[in-house]
Amino acid sequence: MIKHKFIVALFTLCYLLTACVAEDLQGPVAGSGEGYLVLQVGSVSAEVQSAPLTKATLTLTDLPETSKLMVNIKNEKGTVYGFPKQYAELGAYTTLPVGSYTIEAYYGSNSAIQSTPYFYDSKSIDITATSTTEVSLKPSLANAMLVPVVDEEL
Repeated sequence: MIKHKFIVALFTLCYLLTACVAEDLQGPVAGSGEGYLVLQVGSVSAEVQSAPLTKATLTLTDLPETSKLMVNIKNEKGTVYGFPKQYAELGAYTTLPVGSYTIEAYYGSNSAIQSTPYFYDSKSIDITATSTTEVSLKPSLANAMLVPVVDEEL
């Protein structure tokens, strides 16, 4: 009899644990006012345009790795708590309350004089209850002051 109760209790416990796992995999609870954001950031790109220079070249090296980009999520009131974060720190998804957001991915600082180029991309999204919103960003060169490397033999 004790064995029988133990087995029933064990099966009940296993059933309850699988129910909790299934609930987590289904997404936000209906009516909770939350949705998921799945963010993909592509590789950083840079296209440099300049007038032809005699015996001089313009180069842009050391593009930042995608994992080092910063991600910021802003709503109408400002930056969402816990952001900005490095892209490498983000999980597979981010849970956000229902609302409108601007998602930004950037590297460097956007100042008038800087030591490194600034890369940036952003998109506006709407998060609805119990939905998954996918966003793809590809930061590109947004602000840089590049100094030509001049051949010393001139």
